[in-house]
Amino acid sequence: ASKKNIYPIQKALDEIKRLQEVSINNNPTSWDKESTSNVIRISFLNTRSMVNKFDNITSDLSLQQSDVIVLAETWIPENSKMKYRIEKYDTHLNNGDRGKGLAIFSKSDFDVLSDLNEENINITQLESKDLDIIAIYRSKDGSLKSLVDKLKKAIDLSKSTLIIGDMNICNKKHPRNELKTFL
Repeated sequence: ASKKNIYPIQKALDEIKRLQEVSINNNPTSWDKESTSNVIRISFLNTRSMVNKFDNITSDLSLQQSDVIVLAETWIPENSKMKYRIEKYDTHLNNGDRGKGLAIFSKSDFDVLSDLNEENINITQLESKDLDIIAIYRSKDGSLKSLVDKLKKAIDLSKSTLIIGDMNICNKKHPRNELKTFL
């Protein structure tokens, strides 16, 4: 065979070797590695209507590795809440009308402590022995002052707390907003 014919084959083999060296299968991230007892995997997504995306969510292998999945802006109608379940997870749905809502899917180490809701703000607080999780969905019209007041009451300073969510505020446009200042 001529050099002209061998060169493209060698180039293709070199590329295959390079791809194998950088592949996720050969270089798993810490998320993809086997979980240990001291690691808690938490995922957050704003779904902007979970109703028509739930099959995608339940089939996402990366999400399924989570210990806690927090979904915001779920838009779940009151009459259809029972159909949103994920195998091996406890389900908690919080106020899912149009443009609102949180869905929390957690493994058994977490318990729902409370829902703190008002117009345009949904908050669900989860707790485990070592960690509190405060999940928030605040629409752009939700009161930042009210959100901060609720967080002041909810945060237990004696343990670690993760605040996760969609606050709908641009810190570049509003660098001194009440929420950022408080946090």
